Amino acid sequence: MISRFEVRAREIEFDAVAKNGEIVLWAMSEHVEDAGVHSGDATLIIPPQRLYFETMRRVRAIAARLAKS
Repeated sequence: MISRFEVRAREIEFDAVAKNGEIVLWAMSEHVEDAGVHSGDATLIIPPQRLYFETMRRVRAIAARLAKS
């Protein structure tokens, strides 16, 4: 949930399937439009093209912690 408008913010989507607290299948995508620009019909790119490797690593690590909990 975005609670304030961010200029030049990017949206990242991480979809996963977990079993027994471990991620077994996942996909990460990024929105082509900046956050807040589209009206519900977003254009996504898989794999992300403009994300830093460290950003993708951090997103996956957060998802792994969520799966464990």
